[in-house]
Amino acid sequence: MNTSNERISHIRQNRLILKLVFSIILAGALIFLLFYGREWLAINDQRNSLQKLSQKLIAYHEKNQSWPTNKEFLQFDFYSRKVSLDVLVYNIENILPDSPSDSVLVYAPELKLRYYPDIHPIILLDGKIDMVSAQELQELLSQTSQFYHSNSLKLQPTP
Repeated sequence: MNTSNERISHIRQNRLILKLVFSIILAGALIFLLFYGREWLAINDQRNSLQKLSQKLIAYHEKNQSWPTNKEFLQFDFYSRKVSLDVLVYNIENILPDSPSDSVLVYAPELKLRYYPDIHPIILLDGKIDMVSAQELQELLSQTSQFYHSNSLKLQPTP
């Protein structure tokens, strides 16, 4: 009879330990999701805001057959919790009518995120949105600038 009571006590202890371990794991998972989820939501908000801005830029281009000036760009409606239009860099100075679709039209400085450092949202000339590292951004900007400088001379009238 004593062994039976000891066995029942041992089973209760094991169940209590299992519940405690499960609760700790669940709390850890929730904390992990809370921190990473906040940043994921910030990135998702940024991507959605840039998608709307991209659609406005493409619509403007289709209607006017040109890109908006910097002044017109700053008057667009834009909402994002992390970045404002004032902070975005509108790279219109390096865009030609025949620039490739992977040219950078708009980019933002680094987002201040804890778990995703070194991330820059960009809008490409074809309207695609991407999140790139600082090194990738510099490479894309360099390609855009090189295309501009190599082709801008062709557009100038010859005397």
